Amino acid sequence: MKYILILLMGAASFTSCKKQNDYILPNGIYKGIFYRTAPWSDTAQVTLTINGNHYSGESNKSRYPAICNGTFSINNGIAKFENSCPWTADFDWTLILNGEYNYKNNNGKIEFSREYGDFAYYKDVYQLTKQ
Repeated sequence: MKYILILLMGAASFTSCKKQNDYILPNGIYKGIFYRTAPWSDTAQVTLTINGNHYSGESNKSRYPAICNGTFSINNGIAKFENSCPWTADFDWTLILNGEYNYKNNNGKIEFSREYGDFAYYKDVYQLTKQ
């Protein structure tokens, strides 16, 4: 019995020492679309450049979405973006790529999405593919 207890404690220590690493996207250029579901909906072409845990990007529409540069991490299906750029107050700041998004990777097609507002009234979705 003593040996079984020691064996179980040893096995538990190996599994508890495992550190869950953040997932990092491979460096490169990702292109695709952004859209917001709301009472109105519009689509924009976006480009996101990944270099380590840093991102930069742009959209074909002015501040829809507002992408500049910053850092990001992905852990347990959540992507967290930290925008590094200052912005003026003359537009909807929820369009800035910043904060937490749900992350999905489906055979190289990645998606970042988030819902917000009363009863998930709005949903922002980035659908990108590595070039």
